[in-house]
Amino acid sequence: MRANGRWSTSSQRRSTDTRSVQATNRTPAIYRDMRVRNGAVTSRWLLEARDCYVDKRLRARKLYNDVRYHSRIDPYELVTVDPTTVTRSMIPFDKPNRKVAGTVVGGSWDRETYDFGERDGEFHMYVLESFEQRFVEGREWEETRYYQSLLRRIRNGEDPSAMWGHTTEADLRDRCEKLDSMFEAMSEFGYKSQAELLTERWKDPMASRPRRESYRKINGEVAVNIDRNGEFIFYDGRHRLALAKIVGVDTIPVVVLVRHRRWQRTRDEILRGAADGVPSHLEEHPDIDP
Repeated sequence: MRANGRWSTSSQRRSTDTRSVQATNRTPAIYRDMRVRNGAVTSRWLLEARDCYVDKRLRARKLYNDVRYHSRIDPYELVTVDPTTVTRSMIPFDKPNRKVAGTVVGGSWDRETYDFGERDGEFHMYVLESFEQRFVEGREWEETRYYQSLLRRIRNGEDPSAMWGHTTEADLRDRCEKLDSMFEAMSEFGYKSQAELLTERWKDPMASRPRRESYRKINGEVAVNIDRNGEFIFYDGRHRLALAKIVGVDTIPVVVLVRHRRWQRTRDEILRGAADGVPSHLEEHPDIDP
């Protein structure tokens, strides 16, 4: 490294670094606190700006869908389903939810699916099995494979962003306490959509920070895809779906991210009358426009 026109030695660099640290330590605490607060404010504004941009993109996608298809595809529209009918899961696409929401995709992506209890996402967390052990059998969290698998990943130093930012076992215990609160709330008040959570008095125990309702719908609701035959495939929101199954909720709102092209063709044919009526097995399908 050059210093004042000369190459500096490692000892000189260490001396300079030491003086910088000492200067930083002499910085009044109030200024350091201001930098932290300003950083937090900037982060909030950036998130708000991104949420606003995503919202406009998704509304534009709805307009495109209105022109392209006969049956409605609104990325924000919620569909009411029986949680017991959502039994299959799939490996997520290599894109975030906001980029696939409201899309129609052909191909064989709906063929490679798994039982929800055996694989509940890209990284299997044993959610359904562990929640049954905790909330039905009354076991301690530490006895569940959910807790054990997450703790192992934390100790291995895996990417915290894939574990809701958790980096310590204390973080994991705090999350489990929030899941206990979520189970109690759902048992007492029933299943609540993100919109209901924003307007009612009690808060969502799992919410990390305030976000726009549009963000909460795409990333906070249970998300599903619909295969070529109209069957629901779980995609995101494993904790809420598992709790709804265990509590015994009759119906839950879900957001449909991706529809298979063949299923969308079926929806369009039914709506414009090209099909000979609605097939009997689809008469009460929640994704068929009335």
